Amino acid sequence: MKYRLLLTVVIAILGTSLKAQQYSLDSLYSVLQTEIDDNTKVDTWNAISWELKYQNTDSATFYGEKALKLSEKINYKKGISIAKRTLGTIYYVQGRVENSLIFVKEASSIAEEIDDKYQIAKCYNMLGNIYQHFNSPDTVIMYLEKALELFTEINDELEIAGVTANLAQNYRGLGNYTIAIELLYKVLELEEKLNNKVGIARTYNSLANTYSDLGEPEKAIDFFEKVIPILKELNHNKWLSASYNNLAGIYDDYNDTLALEYYNKALEINIMMHDTLWISYNYNNISTIYLKQKNYDKAFEYAYMSNELQDKIGIEEATTFSHLGNVFYATKEYKKALDLYQKALKISQLNKNIGNIKHQYSNLHSAYKKLNNHEKSLECLEKYINYSDSLDAVTDLQEIGRLEATYGYEKLKQQQEFEQQQKDLQVAEQIKRQKIFTIFVIIGFGLVLLLAIFMIIAFKTKQKANIALQDKNAEILQQKEEILSQNEEILIQNEMLQQHKEEIETQRDEIQLQHNIVLKHKEEITASIVYAKRIQFAALPANEYINSMLGEYFILFKPRDIVSGDFYWLKEIKRNNHHYKIIAAADCTGHGVPGAFVSMLGISFLNELVRRAEISNVAILLDELRVQVKTALKQTTRNSVSKDGMDIAIAIIEQNSKILQFSGANNPLFIISNGKLSEEHKKNKRNIYNKTNNKNLTILKANRQPIAIYIKEKPFTKKEVQLKKGDQIYLFSDGFIDQFGGKKRRKFMVKNFKELLLTNSNKPMPEQKEILNQTFENWRGSIEQIDDVVVVGVKI
Repeated sequence: MKYRLLLTVVIAILGTSLKAQQYSLDSLYSVLQTEIDDNTKVDTWNAISWELKYQNTDSATFYGEKALKLSEKINYKKGISIAKRTLGTIYYVQGRVENSLIFVKEASSIAEEIDDKYQIAKCYNMLGNIYQHFNSPDTVIMYLEKALELFTEINDELEIAGVTANLAQNYRGLGNYTIAIELLYKVLELEEKLNNKVGIARTYNSLANTYSDLGEPEKAIDFFEKVIPILKELNHNKWLSASYNNLAGIYDDYNDTLALEYYNKALEINIMMHDTLWISYNYNNISTIYLKQKNYDKAFEYAYMSNELQDKIGIEEATTFSHLGNVFYATKEYKKALDLYQKALKISQLNKNIGNIKHQYSNLHSAYKKLNNHEKSLECLEKYINYSDSLDAVTDLQEIGRLEATYGYEKLKQQQEFEQQQKDLQVAEQIKRQKIFTIFVIIGFGLVLLLAIFMIIAFKTKQKANIALQDKNAEILQQKEEILSQNEEILIQNEMLQQHKEEIETQRDEIQLQHNIVLKHKEEITASIVYAKRIQFAALPANEYINSMLGEYFILFKPRDIVSGDFYWLKEIKRNNHHYKIIAAADCTGHGVPGAFVSMLGISFLNELVRRAEISNVAILLDELRVQVKTALKQTTRNSVSKDGMDIAIAIIEQNSKILQFSGANNPLFIISNGKLSEEHKKNKRNIYNKTNNKNLTILKANRQPIAIYIKEKPFTKKEVQLKKGDQIYLFSDGFIDQFGGKKRRKFMVKNFKELLLTNSNKPMPEQKEILNQTFENWRGSIEQIDDVVVVGVKI
């Protein structure tokens, strides 16, 4: 399946001019600094709320509610209507569709009460957008046509273009491509008249996508090639990437070379924008081309990179697993293909995507057949057929909406033509009567004989006109009968479709029953995971053991889910007159239940390894741990599907000599000491010094390889450092550093983490823990925690 990016009207609005928007906001804020009356204050707050509706919904809601409260207090009805419409739009952006509908309907009623046509039209347009979410195409089109009628009456060409484009998108969604194209050409004519390049680009893109849906690739390609130079001029990289991607999707059907070229162009732009999600989609699309060409090495390489990127950002998509399964299926590795198809099916079932579920059962049927598991193959084939029937039922519902919308549009056109014919007849009759009156005036000045002659002529003229009028009326009546006949045919079709609808509702009830069963299973699974948490926490070192082993220390441990993929591990060993303290912080692949399983393996293997007398070197300890993990997870070759493992930082401190041994798999260790950096440590630019507290932070680097199977495996290296009393060491996973947050919603980053540790290093360890925890929570704010977090700090 190819990923396509569709640019909607909302994206077009967002993509206009951010500089202009900022200038507008600055002007509006400056108005609030002056002395203004209450009405102007309401208008200004409403304007600020409208400008902020996409970029900051919290601030937009704040100003909208202020405007509504004040306008209700002073009974400023226009202000009330605009505030309610603005708040309804904000709720729509937030996905709160029911709240949006209530507020916009109230705004519409007030606008109708004060007869504000512009405000009524804006409300109708918004109601059209809202009803799209209630699967009510006839209501959507009714409101959009009302909005269009009002904007046409007040001659607002910019709004006419916007509403017409919205109508076209809805007809396209219903499969009425002819009507959609007709409307889009009207929009294009208006946008060119207004010289609105953003609008022209948006319309070119809509025409291209519509022609593509209609099965006319040549016209689609022509419009995509027209839009690309405009997008380059406007510097709209997101749109440009989407156009390249959609153009490649068209060429994908008959020209692999051009498809690959445009997929790579889209990839270059997404890499420049650091859009990780769409980079993964580009990789997957490129892989489909190589698979078609039977270049299986390249197909696997790009499919694997797509899977790795999505795993890194914590996203699982059925399409990605399904395609990787197709690559293994093509190379006759049917067992691996089967595992990936099963993952894709689970995700599709969670997302309730009937089309994808149907597709995965087809794939599973083929894989089981190749593996000679005929019972499972037949079971999957039966489920494939059942979901095909469900998908046909959904299609029938969509067809009902399409027929209703088509009928409404044709009926409106016929009504308009009929009214125009009546007006033309009235004008013609009026002209004829005027002529007759003129003739009578002339005859009044003539002789009686001539008057009689002209009266006869007038009578004959009127008789002919009546005959013509009767013929015209007969023709109109015939047209009316034809319309009534069409109405009867559509009513019959509606009855048939109503039958289909009832069958679908029966199927829906069955699906709801299955849904309730799934919910019950989910509750049972959640209870099991909560119990697993007790087991995992029991495997971690007890607080009494840690307190007896370490002096001043802290452990910040924040699982993202109920159970954690991160863990900490400590062990105190006395052997051959040496007193060792071993400290580790690890980050297992994934989080939640999969990560917790790997963490339990890691804890178990470490406990086993330190019992061996020959384990006296921290690097050898990691080498042995990697062997244990690979064996347990059956990672026998580099092409193994399982890439699970862990990143870890581990330190061994000899109590008497205070010599620290360190080795790490991707995770480093920080040491904070008194005084300035030594000349040797200054060579590493990442080591830092704080003048305020006269302390420095140095980094012991880790090996760039995981505790798992890896492309280039090397023995882990050991680093030794002579510690002094008062030195502080820190071991950690990447969960704190990679957390998104702050005003710009970016990662916390290593640089900020180092400065945070160094700045607060004079404080007691428990206080350092509180500062780290508070900083983390303030940084993420309302954003979800994206990964497990563990930080271990120890003072020597």
